Amino acid sequence: MSTDLTTQSEVFKALQAQQEAEFEGDTFQTPILKLCQPLTREVGDDLAEPGDFFNTLTSESYGNAIEFVVAYYNKGRSASVKGGRYFVGPHEIIPESWKDHPDIGEAWVGQPFADHPEAEEQYKRRVNAGEIEWGSGPKISTTYNYTGLVLVPQVEGDDSEQEIAPVRFSLQRTGKKAADKINTILRAVLRNKNNWDKVLQFDSVKRDFGSNKAYVVNVKLGRDTTADEREQAAELALAFMSGNVVSDEEAAESGPTVAPDSRGGLDV
Repeated sequence: MSTDLTTQSEVFKALQAQQEAEFEGDTFQTPILKLCQPLTREVGDDLAEPGDFFNTLTSESYGNAIEFVVAYYNKGRSASVKGGRYFVGPHEIIPESWKDHPDIGEAWVGQPFADHPEAEEQYKRRVNAGEIEWGSGPKISTTYNYTGLVLVPQVEGDDSEQEIAPVRFSLQRTGKKAADKINTILRAVLRNKNNWDKVLQFDSVKRDFGSNKAYVVNVKLGRDTTADEREQAAELALAFMSGNVVSDEEAAESGPTVAPDSRGGLDV
C-alpha cells in the first residue's frame, strides 16, 4: 500500500513539474482585490456587502477583514472616463496606450505624468496657487499598488489548509493614509528584511468625505509569515520583476470607475 502511495506521489510531482514548465514565461494575470462601496456593482448584484474585500477573478467576498502578505510594491497612474473605460499605467511616463484618453491626447505620449496638468502633482499646485478650485480632484490619480497574497479567511472550526490567493491591491487618494502606513511598515519595521516576512491585517472602516461616506482600509502589523507563505510571496515577487505579472485591469484596460465615493470600488 505504501509503495502505491509513493508511486502516486512521484507521478504527481512529475506532472506538477511538467505543468510548471509549460507555464514558464507566460504572463500571470492577478485578480484585483477590491474594497466594495455601497454602490459597487458587486454589492448591487448581492455578491458582497459594503466594506467587503472582493476578488474580481473568483467573484468571492472575503468579508471586511483579511490578512495580506506584500510581495511587491510599485506606484502607478490611473484614470477613468465616461462609459466605464479605465486606463492604468506606470508612474513616470505616459504610455502609448493612453493616447485615446480624452484628457491626455497623443501629444502627451512619452512625456512625464508629473508634468500633465491633470496629474495630482500639477493639479495640487494649481489649486494651491488659486488658479483652479479643487472640485472633484485631478483626473489622473497616483496609485499605490501592492501585489501580494490574500490569506483567505476560514470558517471557525475549519481545519483544512488555508487558501492563499495572489492579488493586486491598489490604493489612491483617500487610501493614501493606509498606503503611507503600509510603506512605513515595509521601510521601517521590515528594514533589511523581505516585504513578506510579516502578515498585514486589513479591515475596512466607514469614513465621511464631505457629503459622501466611503469605506477605507485600516492597517495593522500582524504575525510572522509561515515558510509556505514566504515561498509563494517570493515566487510572485520574482515573477513580477521579470515582467510576467499583470493585473486583470491592465490586461483589459477596462473596469469600474474608481472615484473615491460611495459609487465605486474605492481602493481598487
